Amino acid sequence: MRKIIYLGIAILMFSCNRETKKFDILNDQSTYQLIAFDGNRVKPTEGQYVATYLTIVDSLGDTIHYVPSYHYFIEYYNESPIYEILSELSIGDSAHFQVSEGQLYDAFSFNRLIEGSKNKVELRIRAEYLVNEDRVKDTLMEELSQRIESEKQLIWNYLNNDVDPQAYYEQLGLYKKNTLKSIEGIQIKMGDQVTLEYEGSFLNGYVFDKKYGPDALEITYGMSDQILSGLSIGIKGMRAGESVKIILPSHYAFGARGSIKGIVPPYTPVVYNLSIKNVTRTDNNEKERN
Repeated sequence: MRKIIYLGIAILMFSCNRETKKFDILNDQSTYQLIAFDGNRVKPTEGQYVATYLTIVDSLGDTIHYVPSYHYFIEYYNESPIYEILSELSIGDSAHFQVSEGQLYDAFSFNRLIEGSKNKVELRIRAEYLVNEDRVKDTLMEELSQRIESEKQLIWNYLNNDVDPQAYYEQLGLYKKNTLKSIEGIQIKMGDQVTLEYEGSFLNGYVFDKKYGPDALEITYGMSDQILSGLSIGIKGMRAGESVKIILPSHYAFGARGSIKGIVPPYTPVVYNLSIKNVTRTDNNEKERN
């Protein structure tokens, strides 16, 4: 069986009823609802891919997966497990599918929120345009190239739209703005145990990750693969009690592959609001707590 380009999506919902504006039940007890309809009713055929936008919402209505301005290319053909779902969609249509978290996360190869969870989540999908099989790889590369080219301008626009753009300063290709200074806290050095609170967002403000309070991140400063390389650079020289806003170009963030969970796509600049809560000096166990 063929694979879905890039994500390897193999969604689990098997036979749809005829389209309706109410949630209908699928054979696996998942449900779907067609939301919007395009007048042209152009449908994909075998050998075509559907360029889609995806959003995943949890049972409380909170968005847990959202990627702005980035298409997922899903293969459409008669033997595909998602065929009958896509057969309900024409280009321009949107639909919501309610499925179990376990099924959906297995299909997307994302990390599950809770291992073995049977909680329901909602997949929101919009079919944007069609790509023939022989063009889909080139189309994907063209979109990625456009993201690379537009990245500097997007960051520049973000800086200029800030209420205080002059407060930012460049440090090795990333941009920082101090939001809380301290002259008393312990200054971070290599090997220190550091507690971080942070919020990571796209340039449009959508928050994709945050850790506060009991969920704060503990790292050993200087050890690799604990935090993004841009954050490691950005917190260098900071003190316990200080906060900073850091704009990371993609090569300092999730790079050409995007994030492991798929939330951040390739070549995406991101913003972190970050605070140094505690610094423990390993040589004398000295600790500053804020």
